[in-house]
Amino acid sequence: MKRTLLTGVLVMAAAVSGLMAQMKPKSNAEAEAVRAVFTAQSSQNPDATVKAAEELLGKFADTEYKEIVLLLEADAYQQKGDYASAEITDQRVLEAYPKNPQAAMQ
Repeated sequence: MKRTLLTGVLVMAAAVSGLMAQMKPKSNAEAEAVRAVFTAQSSQNPDATVKAAEELLGKFADTEYKEIVLLLEADAYQQKGDYASAEITDQRVLEAYPKNPQAAMQ
């Protein structure tokens, strides 16, 4: 399980860096919300990651970062051992992005 999780995190990190180069927040407020998610995730604080992700998605439903943020949120739930919420979040990714391989692997 830990090996799968680590592999998923490494794949996600590579995907995030590639996608981040192509995206731009639509406002300063959105940029701050995106930074909050990535700060929480990089500090390995799953509760803060979930909270920041939900705040971002609640305020900026059309954000270009939605796919990445949902994947980070699902990973945070896995870190917490809340596999049911992780699966629900992965389903949210697949509903919005049916071809996402990371969510499909979970």
